[in-house]
Amino acid sequence: MLAYPLPVAVISELFGVPEQLRPRLRRTVDVSFDTGATPQQIHASIAEMFALLYELVAIKRDDPGRT
Repeated sequence: MLAYPLPVAVISELFGVPEQLRPRLRRTVDVSFDTGATPQQIHASIAEMFALLYELVAIKRDDPGRT
């Protein structure tokens, strides 16, 4: 579990994901790798990921230099 948060933390830093969006990103990634997730959970997670990415793009458009 030591390395568990590392991939999402690195991706968040590279893409400049604000702190307030990171827990949502973590949840969507967790469902993506959950082999016991139902199709409904996976579809909901995909929809949440798209919503999160749209929000990130809007944030970057408003303030391109924000990290």
